[in-house]
Amino acid sequence: MTQVDEVLGKVETLPPLPEVCLRLQALFDDPKCTPKMVAAQIERDALLATTVLKLANSAYFSVPGGVTSILRAVQMMGFSAIHQVVLCAVSSNLMGRAGKQTPGWITEHNQGVSLIANWLATLLRSPGKDMALAAGLLHDIGRTAALVLVPQAMHRYAEAIRKGARHSLELEHEILGADHQRIGRQVGIHWKYPPALLAVIELHHTPDPARPAPLADIVYVADAWAWSLGLKGSEPGELFDFDASRAERLGLASAPSETERATLLEMINASKPK
Repeated sequence: MTQVDEVLGKVETLPPLPEVCLRLQALFDDPKCTPKMVAAQIERDALLATTVLKLANSAYFSVPGGVTSILRAVQMMGFSAIHQVVLCAVSSNLMGRAGKQTPGWITEHNQGVSLIANWLATLLRSPGKDMALAAGLLHDIGRTAALVLVPQAMHRYAEAIRKGARHSLELEHEILGADHQRIGRQVGIHWKYPPALLAVIELHHTPDPARPAPLADIVYVADAWAWSLGLKGSEPGELFDFDASRAERLGLASAPSETERATLLEMINASKPK
């Protein structure tokens, strides 16, 4: 068994996807699905229901007047947003059960990337905008998984960065046995993520010309913009090498303009808990 196989094989030790999530996925794929049916499934899992209500009342969704019931959350937010909330909530809960809460610096970065990606996807009218929030929050799920699966190797990686090494997939592969894209993809397969989300996780650093994934480009740019706004979500060190052509393909700059910067910082600050 190669080192890559060994690391990726560890993903199977993560808790399986809860049955409620599988039932919800089937509902979301059913054209006859109703808000009441979705709400009823969510309410069967107290932890999931609590998390959905918390996110529904966050600045991510800004439901007018707030929500106090799962049914109203589903009705006001729609199936796409609820699907994203469920994916993110379940992923976070499962990582916690596996013994590792996502560090605050990663959470702050991912939340920033999520908000920026959603803003850009809406601005660009991207066909992948319905999954932009979850894509931003979960694009680096492989890093969180690595903290759970190979914690000592992650410590060595962080130490290498502190000593002046540059963040790179190659360095991750050398120290961890696989880079966070490959680990994240395996996690996504294990937890049955939808194809659009899997593509972002797998391709946000290394696009594949044979597999166009506009949302992966958007998340890639959002990631860089988050760094430029100070939301690094990383050990001290320089940003992964940036491919400006991916921003240009979207008609975007490598960093936000002063006007965009002000808008995004206001949005991000508004999303923070009071």
